Amino acid sequence: MGENEVLITSIENVRSMVHNSILMLREADMILSEERFEPIYGNTIGSEPSKSIQQNKNTFSNFFPQYMSRAYIHHDKFKQKKETRVLIINIQFYHARVKLLTPCVLGGVLDFGDIITDDQKKDIQHWWLKCMAFENKNLNFKADGNVYKRENFKEKVKLTTFWGIELIKITDVEMLREEVINKLLEEYEK
Repeated sequence: MGENEVLITSIENVRSMVHNSILMLREADMILSEERFEPIYGNTIGSEPSKSIQQNKNTFSNFFPQYMSRAYIHHDKFKQKKETRVLIINIQFYHARVKLLTPCVLGGVLDFGDIITDDQKKDIQHWWLKCMAFENKNLNFKADGNVYKRENFKEKVKLTTFWGIELIKITDVEMLREEVINKLLEEYEK
């Protein structure tokens, strides 16, 4: 294979990975909607892309996003003003602070401790889960299915329960359901 073919193949592989990750998030949307959860930001995928000419491969905002994230809230409980928790799914491709990060899927439940208001709902950020996993110097996070807990994040979230699994291990919808969705729902109900 010549140099041009290697480059073309690399670009196509990245495009396929992003496309398949979006399909995974769509599947998560459909499965969670059956449980009455809805995406907080509609059709928006959270990420930190940058179009700045000043970027480099070690900056958080990069042309190629380091992650794609979706946050969900239970429709009925939020409307009844009884909701205290949010679910987040984060597909992490790389991280500026982690050398040779294996792409992974993070799942997390953010417990605010109090009823989530409309204003608090608008303040929920897509980057919170990746920040907890990869930007905490006291945590040696590994995407191996083990559950981690973090208290008092950003003075808003009382407790976050999260875990990760290597992206390559999510081979079909049933694996997504088993390793991410079911675990999210179990943690949500605790």
